[in-house]
Amino acid sequence: MATDPLSTVLARIREAQLTGAFTVDLSDNGLADLPEAVGGLAQVVALTVVGTRLTKLPETLGSLALLKTLLLARNQLTKLPKSIGQLQQLEILDLSNNRITGLPKSLGQLTRLHTLNLSHNQLASLPVSLGQLSQLRVLNLSNNRLVELPESLRQLKSLTSLLLDGNPELGLSDESLGRDQPLAMLEYYFKMRGGDKRPLNEAKLTLVGRGGVGKTSIVKSTGS
Repeated sequence: MATDPLSTVLARIREAQLTGAFTVDLSDNGLADLPEAVGGLAQVVALTVVGTRLTKLPETLGSLALLKTLLLARNQLTKLPKSIGQLQQLEILDLSNNRITGLPKSLGQLTRLHTLNLSHNQLASLPVSLGQLSQLRVLNLSNNRLVELPESLRQLKSLTSLLLDGNPELGLSDESLGRDQPLAMLEYYFKMRGGDKRPLNEAKLTLVGRGGVGKTSIVKSTGS
């Protein structure tokens, strides 16, 4: 007789709550929805839910105040709960190989985050709030559907690795995808896109007409 995935996960959660476990692994269970009871893991610092059929996460996830590592790769997630921004201690977040189409603005509240893996999803855009991740060192955005990057990414001065390959709409050549110089790559990208262009408050005036009809007088009167 097959074991019910939900019963298995609930049993693991109860065990973790009783033992005060610091790490909890709920991977490879076939579960489609993570139960709200996961929010009761008050002592957990690392939560792994990899290779299941998860399509969504409960808002109670934001209750894991001590969580430092959250691994959610190889699921079927399409979005994240807003409460993820409450994970103020989070340092590592792996959301690779899902079906995520958009990110909540609250993601920018994870100011301790140093590694963010969003590769192999369906992201077409990124929230401006990502620029608030001042401690971010590794950002993997490869193999998405990105058509542009927010200028706020220029604020990520701690970046040491930025992966953007597999996003052809960004218009970056293989030569420019230097992951070891992420800030230089971002400057190149925004310069290429015209992000540094400043409007000129001037115009060129050409006067056409027969000689001796006062064109010179008009030019002098305009101060040109």
